[in-house]
This record gives sequence, structure tokens and C-alpha cells, in this order.
Amino acid sequence: MSHITTFSEDGATIMTPYESSLSDFSASTIEFTSDPNLTTQQLVTMITGLGERADRQDAMITAHEALIAAQNERLDQKDASIITLNERVAQQEAITSDLKARDAHREEKLQTLQEALQSQRTSASAQSFSALLANASGGIETLKKKAELAASTTDDLFLAAEKFEREIALLKTQTMVLQASSDTAATKTDLQQEVARLEEHFKHRIDEEIEYPQIVRDKLSIDFAQMQTKYSERIGALSTKLSALEGQQTRTRTGTVEIAGLHAGCIRHLHTESTKIKHQLDDLTAKAVEGSKDVAELKEKHEDLKAETAV
Repeated sequence: MSHITTFSEDGATIMTPYESSLSDFSASTIEFTSDPNLTTQQLVTMITGLGERADRQDAMITAHEALIAAQNERLDQKDASIITLNERVAQQEAITSDLKARDAHREEKLQTLQEALQSQRTSASAQSFSALLANASGGIETLKKKAELAASTTDDLFLAAEKFEREIALLKTQTMVLQASSDTAATKTDLQQEVARLEEHFKHRIDEEIEYPQIVRDKLSIDFAQMQTKYSERIGALSTKLSALEGQQTRTRTGTVEIAGLHAGCIRHLHTESTKIKHQLDDLTAKAVEGSKDVAELKEKHEDLKAETAV
């Protein structure tokens, strides 16, 4: 018993039995035709059987052609799926490139902001400290001038005191001379009163002149304390501004770390998705290769069937 091999859509092999091949029918026809004992009805019956078998062969060939068409359609669908996956991979790569470009732009913008912040802070600190130094220098110059004036005044006072002492000594000497040369009590009394008056006068002037440097020193101390308080307040304000700038820089660094974390998460997600798509693409490619092999086998068997039918 001979068989005809066919294939279903899932690739299963189906063996269909038949009585004999076309070559067998041809041989039988020749043998029967050469037999003088065959009647015309027998010959017609045999020819009719051969025609039915040929119709069945044509039907099987048509079924094979339909199956091959279905396989080709499935391959076309797989090709379309592969093209769609390639498009999705291209889209994912475009999204990844866009994210990288945005991240680079964000990094550049952050770097520019940090440089501007550092420059602004440095410039503000330099200007503030320059102004503070200028004010301090001006205050120091003022204090120096006042100190020089006080020193000069003190020297003048000491010179004046020495001069007054010399004048008093001279008056005492003159008084002693007058006392030695005068015999009248009235003259002596007048001279003593004059000396006492001059001594009181000079003593009062010396006390006034000596008291003045102390007033100047007190005034200088008060001015210096006020300037020191004012400069301390300015330094405190500058320290507060500096702390605020450092806090802002810390927040900026924290934002940078968060952005870097988000970028890393996006890259990991895209890598995972790309890996999945690649695996799916590999599976589809393998299935397409298997389908191509099946189609090649079907085409080969189809050609064999055509060759047998032709014979």
C-alpha cells in the first residue's frame, strides 16, 4: 500500500494511503490494453478510475498550494512583527538619546549655575570685605590722626608746664631778692600776695591743660568702641549671607543627586526593555528561520508531487 505525505498548518505530517501510483496505473493500462480478453466497459472503468485518481492528486496539490500560501502569510506576519519590533527598538534608542541629551544639557546648566553662584558669592564677599577694609582703614587713619593730635597736644602741654615752672622759679627768685633788699613789711606782703596769685593762676592753667588729654583719650576710646561694634555687626551680616549662599548651594547639590538618580533609573528601565525586545526579536527570528525551512520542505515536496503527476 502506497501513501501520499501532506502537512497540516502546525507542521504535523499526515500519511494518506492510496492503491497505486500513476506509473502503476499507466503500466496496468498498457497491460490491460494489450489483453484481447478485456471488454470496452472494463477499459472505460479503468480509465475512469485513473481520472478520479488524477483528480485526487490535483486536489492534494491544491491543498498543498493553499498550505504553502498560509505559511507564506504567516511568514509575512512574522516579518511585519519583526519590522514593528525594530521600529520600537529605534524609538527606545531615540528616547534614550533624547534623555542623554537632556541630561547633558541639565548638567551643563547646573555647572553654569554653580559657577555663577560661586562667582557671585566670591564677588559679593570681595566687595563687602573691600568696603569693610576701606572703612576700617579710614577709621584707623582717623584714630591715627587723633592720636597724633593728642600726642602733639600732650607734648605742647608738657612744654608749657616746664615753661610755667621756670616762670614760677624766676618769680620766687625775684621775690627772694626783693625780700632781701626791702625792709618794708608792706612791700614784702604785696610781693608774697603777688607770688601766691601767680602760683594759683599757673596751677589752674596747668590743671586745665593736663585734663584736656584725658578728655581726648576718653573720646577716642568711645569712637573706637563704636566703630568696633559697627564692624562686628557688618561681619555678622556677611556671615549670615554666606550661610544662606552655602545652604542654597547644598540644595542645588541635592537636586543634582536626585536628577542623577532619576537618569540612572531611566537608563536601567530602557536597558531592561531593550533586552526584552531583543530576546523577543531573537525568538521571532528563530521561528522565522524554522518557518522558512518548513516552507522550503513544502515547496520541495510540492515540486516532487508535480513531477510525479507529470509522469
